[in-house]
This record gives sequence, structure tokens and C-alpha cells, in this order.
Amino acid sequence: MSPPVNRVLPQALPADADPVTASFFDYYRTERGYHPRSINSTTAWTGTTPTAFFAFRQMTNIDMLAPRQALLVAGADAHSLHYSEDVQAMAPDTVDLVTVPGADHVDLYDRKDLIPFGKLDEFFTKNLA
Repeated sequence: MSPPVNRVLPQALPADADPVTASFFDYYRTERGYHPRSINSTTAWTGTTPTAFFAFRQMTNIDMLAPRQALLVAGADAHSLHYSEDVQAMAPDTVDLVTVPGADHVDLYDRKDLIPFGKLDEFFTKNLA
């Protein structure tokens, strides 16, 4: 069986696109984040590209994080928020989670009005001193 060759993001956004596709399209297929050599902006990202990422147990070595502190920042509207919540639940004394209201997954790449710079500054000032 050959791997799928269709791009993950469509050339044009369909009117009935699901919210995750619409969000990623808005970033990677427009001037916000498009780059001709970006795997996310071109046909290089296919349905099988992320398979290796999802094929390993991401939380296997979370105990190696302690005693270091970690800060996770996720959009409240992000489809991936549950990953950060799972990490924080597994290491509540080590991992802080900042959930940003009104932000989805890609908003925190470039929406300076949503990025919690104060929380980042506070975390790094405290933990890298």
C-alpha cells in the first residue's frame, strides 16, 4: 500500500472546514505563517508525516523533568489543549499551565496580543536565576 500523497491542508479552504483545519489554514496558507520551504505550508506534509510523533509514548520520561520546573502555554480554544492538561496533571508540582482565553493552537505562534509575555517573563526570571 502506498502512502497518501494528498496535502493535509487544502489549496483553498472549503466553506464547511472543521475549526482545526480552518485555524491551521489561516496560519500556514496565508501571509501569517506561509513559507515556500515550510513543511506545513507546502505539499511536503502528508497524512503519514506525523505518524512517528504519535507512535511513541510522550509521557514515558516525564519523571525526568523533576526537579526542574516547566511552563506550558496553551490556547483555551486549542484542539491540543488536552495534551498540556495531561502533562500538568501528571506532574502538578513541576508543571505550570497557562491557558490563554480566546486563543487556539496557532494563535500563540504570532498573535502578540494573546501571548502571555508577563507570565513568560515571570517564569523565566524565577526559574533561570
